[in-house]
Amino acid sequence: MIYQIAWHLSNGSKNWGTCFFIKVNGLDLCVTARHVLPSIVGDFQVAIREQNKGFNDGWKKIIRPILHPLSDLAIVIGDWSDVPYTPYNLGSVIVINEDVSMMGAANTSCDHGPLGKNININGKIKNIFHDEHLKWQNEEFDVDFAHMPGCSGAPVLNVSNDVIGIYSRDSGNGNVKCSNINNIHCII
Repeated sequence: MIYQIAWHLSNGSKNWGTCFFIKVNGLDLCVTARHVLPSIVGDFQVAIREQNKGFNDGWKKIIRPILHPLSDLAIVIGDWSDVPYTPYNLGSVIVINEDVSMMGAANTSCDHGPLGKNININGKIKNIFHDEHLKWQNEEFDVDFAHMPGCSGAPVLNVSNDVIGIYSRDSGNGNVKCSNINNIHCII
């Protein structure tokens, strides 16, 4: 299950994207792309909502993000006890030409609702990129998905429906750049 995540700050800045829950080392974590969240230190309020729900039909939460310093990946720490979710399982190995899918909250706005239907697109992994800096590792991969605004932070799933990545951004070569979900081990 995925959700739209949106925030507004008092200075007028705002953004939105997709978030989901994943089980890692026995913990249920809310995850999104780092660039979906504001670059501030401390707690702030977000709203999350399901498909076909209006902007005020979700949950408002005070959260604290944990941002990966290299990867477009963030853990969203908050009290999710009243949010009905089923966490995805963590996938493992990423292979070029592997069939994958993405489910995201595309073409949505943080200003008004209702949030439209979630979209699901299929593709293949085209390239894998590895970057290591000090103790931080960052592996990204390209998938031949179309770029879909609003899907940033969406889960990229293997054929077993396990999360292997996070939908991130247009790669500039007709593909979409995704962050390897296993980068999460650097920040938990």
